[in-house]
Amino acid sequence: MAAIEGSPLTRRTVLTGAAALLAAGITAAPGRAGASGAAPSIRSAAARGGELLALTADGEAAEPYAIRRFTVEDDGCVSLGERLPVDLPAGFHPHSMAARGEALWVTGAVDELVKTVTVDNRSDPLSEFGASTDPGEADPALPDGVVDIDVYRARPALLRLQGDRSAFAELSVPAQIRSGAATAVALPGRRGLAVAIEGCPDADLAMITRSHLAFSADDGRTWRHVPLAEGLGEGYGTVLAATGDRLVAVTADGTGTQTMRSGSILRSGLELVATEDGAGRPMAAVPTADGEVSVFSDRDGKVSESRFGHSGRVNESPGTECGCAGEVVAIRGRTGAWLELDADTVRARGL
Repeated sequence: MAAIEGSPLTRRTVLTGAAALLAAGITAAPGRAGASGAAPSIRSAAARGGELLALTADGEAAEPYAIRRFTVEDDGCVSLGERLPVDLPAGFHPHSMAARGEALWVTGAVDELVKTVTVDNRSDPLSEFGASTDPGEADPALPDGVVDIDVYRARPALLRLQGDRSAFAELSVPAQIRSGAATAVALPGRRGLAVAIEGCPDADLAMITRSHLAFSADDGRTWRHVPLAEGLGEGYGTVLAATGDRLVAVTADGTGTQTMRSGSILRSGLELVATEDGAGRPMAAVPTADGEVSVFSDRDGKVSESRFGHSGRVNESPGTECGCAGEVVAIRGRTGAWLELDADTVRARGL
């Protein structure tokens, strides 16, 4: 199940910040990273002009998140290059990205301080945090005594990068989401900007129980919200795709039942086009050259592909195993292109 942080909370996770683990974060490590040592993981990919960019995470690095150029070799394998000269804000945990012109939009979450509490690390349960541990369970990372702990929650955030400058957009968050993250992003039309905002109404929990769509028709200057799904239990992250001015959104509950909505936000809004029981965790939505969308899903460790058109599933789409390995990541800005990540390598398809 997707979770924004570990639950129940421990003293250690509270201390390090509520947004440290994001919904649907990708952890598969590419093998050909172009550098010695362990390769960073790829969370998202996008095309900006003639360059291909990857959003990477490396928990061992002093600056764990980076945006890097990548290249595709003759055999289709991907090599990561150096970091772009841009600093991501402290406390920002990125999730996905897309580019329009020279601007790069990056979704994610920020650590927001809720309160500071005093606990006795020798005996206190974590009732102050809305969670509990066995009485007497101490965290070895904290002093054996009375300590002050900063309690954080994750708040959805959207970052705009241009050149070496970065600034947070004025992304309004629905009142029903008190802890969560901005996950998927898509760019329908000439100035449209669609962001999935996911989380739950309980500030003390960090899981996806509902999904909303924030949409801007003017490159992030003004926003309106459309609820996508609620009552997801411990749901999975939403995936988005844009084909022209049409937007496709796929949500999934904890049982793997997927719901697809599609339409023009500006004209008619999103309409339900398909419900797929047991489809699994949606990983990527990839627009095709004929205006359809391929949805890649993880079903019990096996990757499947289903094709959808304006009115639902395309008949010839098998919806069976596609031969992909590990995780699938859409390359935003390139029609019919994606990355396949497994434990040993990353391959590009459709480039």
